[in-house]
Amino acid sequence: MNGTLLIARYTRFEMGRIFRNPRFLIFSMALPVIMFAAFTATDPTDTLGPITVGPYIMISMASFGAMMAVVAIGTRIALERAGGWSRQLRLTALTGPQYLVCKVLGGFTLALPALIAVFIEAVVLGRPR
Repeated sequence: MNGTLLIARYTRFEMGRIFRNPRFLIFSMALPVIMFAAFTATDPTDTLGPITVGPYIMISMASFGAMMAVVAIGTRIALERAGGWSRQLRLTALTGPQYLVCKVLGGFTLALPALIAVFIEAVVLGRPR
């Protein structure tokens, strides 16, 4: 089997598995959106140095959501290794470096919805100006 096709299939499987995880959805997608709405609910003209608070909090919460999605991959790798899943994967055509590439690609791809959710909320609430 082609190595690129194998990586694409396992990455797609991994992303679907992570999206079914409620902790991922809460901490990397819902929490930044809720915190952005809460922190910017005050006066929209509040400033923090030379910029208003809205864009500062928007970037902070989007970064928080993206980092939660990416850092969670390391935890997943450790849990899968402890549970014996890595040993099972050695029986397949997926090599160790391919497994790691799949995890990294999945993590970075799953960071995008967190970024997009916060940016859309900011535009809808009219706070990034």
